[in-house]
Amino acid sequence: MSMRSKILLIVGITVTLLSLWLSIRNIKFESLIQTLSQAEIWLTIPLLVTFSAYYWQKAVRWQLLLRPIKQTSSAELFSPMMLGFFGNNILPAHLGEFIRMYLVAKKLSISNTQVFATIIMERIFDILSIVIILLFIILSGVSIPENLTKVAYLATTFGLLLLGAMTVAIIWSKQFVAFTNKLVFFLPTKFRAKLCTHLELGLSSLHSLKSPALVTGITLTSISQWILMGVTIHIALLAVGSASTLMASFTVLVFTIFAVMVPAAPGFFGTIQLAFVLALRPFGIAENDAIAASIVFHAVTYFSVIALGFFLLHQMGYKLKRVVKESEQNKSI
Repeated sequence: MSMRSKILLIVGITVTLLSLWLSIRNIKFESLIQTLSQAEIWLTIPLLVTFSAYYWQKAVRWQLLLRPIKQTSSAELFSPMMLGFFGNNILPAHLGEFIRMYLVAKKLSISNTQVFATIIMERIFDILSIVIILLFIILSGVSIPENLTKVAYLATTFGLLLLGAMTVAIIWSKQFVAFTNKLVFFLPTKFRAKLCTHLELGLSSLHSLKSPALVTGITLTSISQWILMGVTIHIALLAVGSASTLMASFTVLVFTIFAVMVPAAPGFFGTIQLAFVLALRPFGIAENDAIAASIVFHAVTYFSVIALGFFLLHQMGYKLKRVVKESEQNKSI
């Protein structure tokens, strides 16, 4: 493990422990155990169904993003994509993203740069989708913390600026690359040339995003996948007997997305629990119920991805160590 990875892991563990302490410091463990023992276990079945549908939508969206580069199917992308998210659950610093980038580039015989460009676009569409959901929550008149409202407006501004920058970069790619070349004039000539080559290749991969039909499809799958995740969270709350509304569940969704962006330990333990507690507090839901729901949600989603990941590794004839090593060796874009 490199020094950078070690530092990120230490920071992540620290964040996880702090988040866990903040989320459980007021918890009555006897009451928590009783709530979990009385949980409607059968609800884990529809929870798994909506969670699976969420990932399938992600595969459909990725197929649309890759369409300008290579015709493929969502079924073909599902296994390498899930191995990437499996990696995110057990490896520090979101290294799973490099795993899926490497596996898909290898499978489709395209460059890492082209795949990486689509992963960046995923993030942009995710931000925009969450901004839409967050604004809908605010406009619905739900009482949420003032700080979250500020974050929503900041995220909206950031998302729109990011979308605007990417639109300019895609439409006027040659001019954008030339501008970037001038902007990084202080870098060594060889490095600057390599950077601009990769940038041009990445942008050329996204040219068909000029198509309104394709952008519409990507936007709709982006929003629908997060709606499915919001429903998944809602089912987890129902499983522990929480009198939660859909609006509360989608508020948890927004908090959870911010939580997984924090550099925590692999698996996002602690940060997700804290997200549930903070998001549900304005809705009058007890911290015990919030933690219980987060445990149900986290246990089902985390271990299902882990189990599927090991199954796919076996099916593809890979060992985890080999996948990590190969993706680390080939992670340059």
